[in-house]
Amino acid sequence: GSTSPWVEVAFINTGNIDLTEAALYWSFNSLGDGLGNSIAAGIITASTTTQPDHVLPGQTGTAYFRIGPVPGAQANGIYFGSLQTLTDGGSASDVCEFTCEITAGGAQNFTSDSVFQNIATTTFPAPAQRYFLSAYVCPATGSARLVLIGRDEANVNTTQSLGIEFNSDATLTTFGPGIVKAGIIDTIQPSTSHPYPWYRVYFAFDFAYDPLIASRTYLSLENSSPTTIASHAVWFDGVQLERSIFINQEYPTAFHHGKKIVSPNQTRTISGKRYYTEW
Repeated sequence: GSTSPWVEVAFINTGNIDLTEAALYWSFNSLGDGLGNSIAAGIITASTTTQPDHVLPGQTGTAYFRIGPVPGAQANGIYFGSLQTLTDGGSASDVCEFTCEITAGGAQNFTSDSVFQNIATTTFPAPAQRYFLSAYVCPATGSARLVLIGRDEANVNTTQSLGIEFNSDATLTTFGPGIVKAGIIDTIQPSTSHPYPWYRVYFAFDFAYDPLIASRTYLSLENSSPTTIASHAVWFDGVQLERSIFINQEYPTAFHHGKKIVSPNQTRTISGKRYYTEW
C-alpha cells in the first residue's frame, strides 16, 4: 500500500479578486480502469498548501494532491476518468482529470511526466563500451529529455542519470558522466498536419553497469517543459539504444522500423556528410 508523491497542478486566476490558500479546496471523485476496478476518492488527498498562498488576478498558482496509500490488493492498470474540481466554494472553480498507473513492485518516484522502460543490466557488461541513445523528438513549445537512469535496489531512488535535454529552439544540453558526443542528426520540417518540426537527436556515451552504483537501469523519456504558464505536449518516436559497431564510432546507425542492414564500411559517403553506417 504505497502512496504517490505530491503532484503539482497549475491553475490561473482568471477572475478579478484574489484566490487564497485558506479558501481553495479540492472535490475529488473516484478513478476507474474501465474494467470494474476503482481507486476510491477517499484515498486522494489534497494539500492545504498552495503556491503562492494568495493568487492575484492573472497570476498562476500551484495546488497539490497525492493518491494513497493504495490497498495491496489493488488491481494493476491505468485508472482515469471523473472530473476533479478545485474551487473556493463560490464563483471560482475549475476541473481537470487525473490519470494514475498502479504497478506491483515496480519503479517508484519517477516523475508523472515521464515514460520509462526497464533495460536489462546485462546490456552493459564491463569493461565500458560505447553506446548510442537516439530518438525522433518534437519538443513543440516545450522541452524534452532522453535519459539513461540507474536505480537503487529498492527501486525507489535514482543513483545515476545521464542524457540530453532538447528545447523548442533546437538547443541541446547534456548532463551526467560518460557522454562523448551529442547532437541533431536530422530535421523534419513542419507540415500543415503537424506545425512543429521533428528532430533526430542522439548522444553517444561510454558506459558499463556497476552494481556498486545501481541495481537497475532504465530508459526514460521525459517532458521537461516548464509548468509555470501552461502545459506543454512533447512527442517521441523511433527510440533506439545500440552498442557501437566499431571503436570510436561517433554517430548512431539510421533508424528503421524493421530489420536493417548496417554497412561495415567505416568511411564517409561520397558526399562526405554521413558515414555509410548511418544509411
